[in-house]
Amino acid sequence: MAQMEVKKMKQGMSYSCKEKTIILNVFKYFRQQYPDKCVTDLVRRTAKATGCSEKSIFQFRKEEASVEGFKEPSKTKVRKNININSRDIKYDSNVRQSIRDIIYELKYKNIVPSLNTILKQVNADTQLPNFSVMTLRRLLFDMGFFYD
Repeated sequence: MAQMEVKKMKQGMSYSCKEKTIILNVFKYFRQQYPDKCVTDLVRRTAKATGCSEKSIFQFRKEEASVEGFKEPSKTKVRKNININSRDIKYDSNVRQSIRDIIYELKYKNIVPSLNTILKQVNADTQLPNFSVMTLRRLLFDMGFFYD
């Protein structure tokens, strides 16, 4: 007979109060069945049975023991610091214009402006920040450059 696999919850998913209760019921069941086992082993067993992470189970136990009980998950996920590392903020018009000038200069010298040649020129310039290949690629795309 083929062994059935427990489907794991996706990371970052929030649990409803009902789901938390069911997971803790499984934990309590294991606690009754194996009273001599330590909590960590029971949590590990519960995680395997439910597809929930061990960390989440410990968190649910803590929530259940608190005065407020289970917290309802928020309907909309609040993203903190949404623009803190945005390329629009981090690299101003001066940086963009310098990169544009480098590309046009390469074209003027009949050098094919590939990502690597642009990256070498940009990173050689002390006035500009050092870029990784992906960051430069994304920034060029944001600036309207694309590959044919």
